[in-house]
Amino acid sequence: MDFNRKRWLRLVKKQAVSASWQKKHVDWLERLEDYAVLKGIKVVFSSYTKAYYLDKLIYIPLKASPLVQTMLLLHELGHALIGMRQPGERFGLGYSRVGRRACALISRVDSMDEEFEAWYRGEKLAERLGIQLPERNWRVFKARQLKAYARSISRRYNPLRIL
Repeated sequence: MDFNRKRWLRLVKKQAVSASWQKKHVDWLERLEDYAVLKGIKVVFSSYTKAYYLDKLIYIPLKASPLVQTMLLLHELGHALIGMRQPGERFGLGYSRVGRRACALISRVDSMDEEFEAWYRGEKLAERLGIQLPERNWRVFKARQLKAYARSISRRYNPLRIL
């Protein structure tokens, strides 16, 4: 864990100590859960360390702070709003994938596009539901999550394999 991440996590924990701060985030989580129920999605707070959306279920880490849980839930609801990916689609919106193995890079770029779109839709959902996240926390958290995702997909990509 790098120094900036430790400092950021310390700041979030310090802010979460305040009862009103904690109550606000719990209220936001309840609003998001109510929205998920309206969309037919079940939210599960689990012992998993990562959040993900799978077949009308969203898993959120139980040990994360309420603010982090809120941001993760917004992102995963963004995935739900995009729609589930079908074979041959870019991401639930019907954009086609070109080829199979020869276009591994294109597939990874499409996955990254989907991540950006999910963060964008999560942000718009927050605005629509009246959830006013701390701007800096949202931007830093989103940037770190996207950076980690980009690293993970670039590790799996071998440009020599497609030649």
